[in-house]
Amino acid sequence: MQNHIGSLYWVISHICNSECDHCYMCCGPRAASFTVDEAAAVIDNLPRRINHSIILSGGEVLHPRNRALLFFISGRLRARYNLPVYIQTNGDFLDASLIRDCLDHGIRHISIASMDAHHASRFGALKEKEAHMRALLKSGGLVEMKPTAGLSPDKVRRMALIKGVLRAAAPRLLEKPSFSIWGANEDLWLGGNWARGRSAESGQALLNAGHNFCGIWSGGLNFLKEGRPVQEIAVQLGYAYPCCPSTRMALGDLREDRLVSVLERAARHRVFRAIDRGKPWLGASEFGISAARARNRFKELGNVCMMCDELLALLDPDEFPASPFPVYPQNKTDAPYFTLPTYLHRSRTCSKTRNIRWKSALLNISDADTIAPSP
Repeated sequence: MQNHIGSLYWVISHICNSECDHCYMCCGPRAASFTVDEAAAVIDNLPRRINHSIILSGGEVLHPRNRALLFFISGRLRARYNLPVYIQTNGDFLDASLIRDCLDHGIRHISIASMDAHHASRFGALKEKEAHMRALLKSGGLVEMKPTAGLSPDKVRRMALIKGVLRAAAPRLLEKPSFSIWGANEDLWLGGNWARGRSAESGQALLNAGHNFCGIWSGGLNFLKEGRPVQEIAVQLGYAYPCCPSTRMALGDLREDRLVSVLERAARHRVFRAIDRGKPWLGASEFGISAARARNRFKELGNVCMMCDELLALLDPDEFPASPFPVYPQNKTDAPYFTLPTYLHRSRTCSKTRNIRWKSALLNISDADTIAPSP
């Protein structure tokens, strides 16, 4: 796999001033974040090139407790990749001074992603909030653009082609600061809220067997497409995932692992190749389970992400770490719906035993080399 990706979507902190009922990562004032040193380690493990876009989100990225982290990350990414950095914010902390700070730290697009009924607001109505945000951002010299949330892969390709032409012919146009205003509305968002975190707990998550979250932009579709416009890699703090909703088993911990190596490892597994196609049930055969049975489970649960979680739970945790975030709906039955067949479990155990014996043999050789030779 080449040392580049299409786009990066990085949730840098779960700290937020709100605890919205539709939040898929249980963000709030007491939620998780990480340090500047950890962020630096993640950046060191990103690929040599990002071809299309960089989006930083939260949590609330402009929360006072997140700003130092945000500006460190945006500055480093801007310097390394020479791409405009986008942020998503609820806008609650935004003022003229903060807009200038954002522009000074390499941020070129501000998305007000809270124009919906889920986000609490100091404004009496959404129209009042929208008018205030639009006037504030325009006064800061930003021009309004249509939101890109919910775009089809074909539209993403076309946008990337236009940006590529502009980058070559008129790069200053891409440097023009811009903004967009949108929210988690069914007519714009991804068809409904994800079955994760507070969204699942509050009953806000979409349960509809006719809607495949995985097969659209921000789902797992095309996450292995090696630098193409349709490829987006999602990172929650330091953990990489094939999709924005995240999965019960992470691809890897980028504080320790190179992203390119993590993607190469995932590409060796049928279940991740199926997620790349936007059809995770087709990867069930990796675990000795028919695609038809996995598809039926999708219909039974009414949510493809919940079915995918049950499949990925069968992966070897020594190869793919369990996601550390407690946001995944639990199976309410005593036994898991999917289980690893005995022959696969035995094969995995034998493989681990062989690895242990091989490492032990190397250790014994190493130890022997340290013994002083006989006179």
